[in-house]
Amino acid sequence: MNFSHFFLDFALSIASILLAVSGYLGTYLVQEVRNGVVLVQKTFSVPQNNHAEETYTDIPQEISESFESIPQTAALSDAVLPTLDPALADALVNIVCTHKDGDAVHISSGSGVVIDPKGVILTNAHVVQSLLFDETHEPTCAVRTGNPGRNSYEAHILYMSQKWIDANKKELARPSLVGTGEYDYALLYITPRAGYNTPASYPFISFSTEIPTDVRDMRVIAAGYPSEEDAMKHSANILLNQHMETVSITKLFTYGESEIDVIGLSSSTIGHYGVSGGPVTTNTGILLGIIVTKGNSEKDGLGSLRALTLSYINTILLSETGHTLSENIEGDIQKKAARFKAAHILSQ
Repeated sequence: MNFSHFFLDFALSIASILLAVSGYLGTYLVQEVRNGVVLVQKTFSVPQNNHAEETYTDIPQEISESFESIPQTAALSDAVLPTLDPALADALVNIVCTHKDGDAVHISSGSGVVIDPKGVILTNAHVVQSLLFDETHEPTCAVRTGNPGRNSYEAHILYMSQKWIDANKKELARPSLVGTGEYDYALLYITPRAGYNTPASYPFISFSTEIPTDVRDMRVIAAGYPSEEDAMKHSANILLNQHMETVSITKLFTYGESEIDVIGLSSSTIGHYGVSGGPVTTNTGILLGIIVTKGNSEKDGLGSLRALTLSYINTILLSETGHTLSENIEGDIQKKAARFKAAHILSQ
C-alpha cells in the first residue's frame, strides 16, 4: 500500500469536509513533492454552503429598513455578456499563489484588479493568504494578465486587515478559510519578474467609495478569471480566460446597522470558482466593489455572488489606519509594504 497516497487522500477528505462550510470562490491544488518529483497531486474546490446564514451569527444582515431589499427574480438569462471593456480587461488580474507545507505545495487561484498606476492591486485576503507565511514556506503570488492570463509580475502585501489576520491566523494552513467576507480584502503591490523591466505605469481603473443613490436596481459588470473545479487537476500552470458579465444588484447587506457593506449580485455564469477578488464596476467603468463569496443558491439563484463595497473597505481602512483608501496607496508603497511585512508575517 502506498502510504503517501493514503495519507494525502485522507487529509484532503478531511479538508473537503471542513471546507464545506465556506462560500469562498477559490480553486486549490495540493501536491506532494519529494526530491523535486511530484508524487501525488490532488485538486479540490470550496463547495457552496447554501445554509451559511444558519451557521454564522455574524453573516451580513440584509438591509430592510433604510433600504428596501430587491426580491431575486433574475435567472441566468438576466446576465448579459458585455463586449470586453478594454480598460477593465487591462486592469483585471489573475493571482496564483503558492506556499509549501512540508512536502506539500498549496496552490490557489483568484482574481483582482489594479486600482493605481503604481501597480496597487485590490483583492480578497483569502486569495493571497499564502503571503502571510514566512520564507521557510517559500510563499509567492504570481500576477497573470491578459486573455488568457499569463505570468507577468509578482505581488506582495501592501496592507491586509488586522482583524482578518487575527480571526484566521490559526487556520492559515488550510487551503481555504471559513468566513462571511467581513474584513476580507487585501492591497498588494506589483513588482516585475526577474529579468523584466518595470513599466512607467500599470493599467488601472478608477474607484469610488461612495454608494450610488440608485444602487438598489443598478446594472453592473462583474469580472474575473473563473475556473472549473478540476481546472488544476493535471497542471498548476493552466491558463485561465477573463470573463465579464452584466448583472443586477439584487440585495443590500450590512455588517453593522445601516451602511451598505455588501451587495448581492444576480445569478450568472461568472459565479464560479476563481472569481474571488474580481471587480464589480459601473457601466462607465468605476469600481464599486470586489467579489468575496457566493450568494445563497437556494434563495438568490445559481451563480449568485456577494461583493464587498469600496465604501466598506474605505471605512475599515480609515478605522484601522487613520487613512482612507486613496491615502493608503499614496507615497512610497514599498516602504509601507516593508513595515507591514515586518509586523505581520507569520511563522506557521
